[in-house]
Amino acid sequence: MNTTWEQGSELPELKESNLLAQGSHARVYLLGDQVVVRRLKNYQGTYPNADLMSHLKQLGFPTPTLFEARQDTLIMERLHGPTLLQSLIAQEISLAEAVRIMVQLHERLHGLQPPDSASTNNQLGDQGRILHMDIHPGTIVLTPTGPYLVDWEDSRLGPPELDLAATALIFAMIASEPGELQDGAASMFRKFSRTVGTGFVPYLEAAARVRAQEMDTSPEELALIQPGLQWAHAHLQEFPGWCVPTRPESTQ
Repeated sequence: MNTTWEQGSELPELKESNLLAQGSHARVYLLGDQVVVRRLKNYQGTYPNADLMSHLKQLGFPTPTLFEARQDTLIMERLHGPTLLQSLIAQEISLAEAVRIMVQLHERLHGLQPPDSASTNNQLGDQGRILHMDIHPGTIVLTPTGPYLVDWEDSRLGPPELDLAATALIFAMIASEPGELQDGAASMFRKFSRTVGTGFVPYLEAAARVRAQEMDTSPEELALIQPGLQWAHAHLQEFPGWCVPTRPESTQ
């Protein structure tokens, strides 16, 4: 493969031999040692979050540099290091440390002002903070300079509690289905919820609707949303002093 790509030039042919990673949302190809091409699945139109990603980078938030966005293709900085999920599976990091990393990324992101003219997917509620909507161990890369947050396809503006609910829902969805990650996801849900508090609970249904409406949500994920919601509410009631928080009227 030609690895001398320059901004504005045509991309070389992307071959299977250069496939670095793939998931339900995208396939990622190597383009030399410093650049990757992220080709989105089931995506149409112009990528809506390019301006937001550039804004975050300018503010020093740990996210890869986006060089170009061409409809369903993102040309980005390559990050070196394992994902937080890979480190958890390899038992190189504890559940408590993983939760700490996720919570810190949430807090840091929600503390930033959005750009004046952010081009984002959507805006929910009356608190226009920057939300990622897919923060979990698989979207965090542990680089030599610290954790980086990737995969911004679902990001938008809205109340921070909605973003926290999206993370909690992901753990609940995995915990609701038998599998090798079930116990770990259940533990992560409990540790995460105890760390951030239950203010996100009234936003769980809204987070579920957002996830169900995203075009890159797989049928397998869709099938786990309602079981995940039920699992979350059932296990939240185990917390000492549990009470049902008031549902925010502004959440759609």
